Amino acid sequence: MAELRLIGVSADGRHLRLTDAYGTEHALLIDDRLRAAVNGQLSRLGQLTMALESRISPREIQERVRRGESAEEVAASADVPLERVLRFVGPVLREREYVAERARRARVGPADGPSVLLEDLVARQAERLRLDPEDVVWDSARREDHTWEVRVRWPDGTTAVWALDVAHQHASPVDAVAARLSGKEPLPEPEPQESATVHPLIRLVERTAEAEPADPQLRAGDDVADSPRGVAPQAATERGPSQGTGLSSNRSEDDRGVVERSPRPDTTEQPAEKAPPRGRRRAQVPKWDDIIFGMKPKAE
Repeated sequence: MAELRLIGVSADGRHLRLTDAYGTEHALLIDDRLRAAVNGQLSRLGQLTMALESRISPREIQERVRRGESAEEVAASADVPLERVLRFVGPVLREREYVAERARRARVGPADGPSVLLEDLVARQAERLRLDPEDVVWDSARREDHTWEVRVRWPDGTTAVWALDVAHQHASPVDAVAARLSGKEPLPEPEPQESATVHPLIRLVERTAEAEPADPQLRAGDDVADSPRGVAPQAATERGPSQGTGLSSNRSEDDRGVVERSPRPDTTEQPAEKAPPRGRRRAQVPKWDDIIFGMKPKAE
């Protein structure tokens, strides 16, 4: 038994500071048991010790650690010294380590289809994260139904959990990260989005169709300015060659004959795109003397 020497009290006043022959410091919790022992109250010391040990049994300590709790968590929740918990958790921690090591060789995937080793799956994820696979922490825990699960934690803090079938060496994802790595979580379907180019173009075509004139001869794209003298094609066609000349329609037969022998514009309705281009030769108009006195007959 090592002999300890008191050197003081901790800064928070909750522990005694002790040192051994090699200069190593130790801490001793100041509680009711220590006070009873210092005061020589041995009967009270025994009662306090029994009450403390009855707060949590060794079996309960092992069960809680087997379910994944740490020794520190059990000691804090049960309000018992950590040393008491550590006396019973050794075999359980070795059991958890053994199951986690076996989980590395478990296969992930359908039973009747292609599968991959869980260890390879975890290593690939570490490489994608640019982490060292050797730094991944493997752990296991037994669930309430007495089945085991393996817990993997990457150095960046990412964790994943798989349910482990020890008998068949098969692992099934439990949480979302494990499901995504195992290919069991379907990718979300992209929501349909309106195209910023197609839909405005469709609306522009619809507005153009609504504004299109009823006259089939005047189609979209026809320019009125392309018609002779800036007149719409239909209006220019309906107005004959006699309109706009300032001449009376009560002319003699000879006069009309002279005019009729002149080239007359075609009054047949033509599509707008076939209108004569600007600058085409106009019909010949007779002189004023020929209109008043008539054309002189040609000498035979």
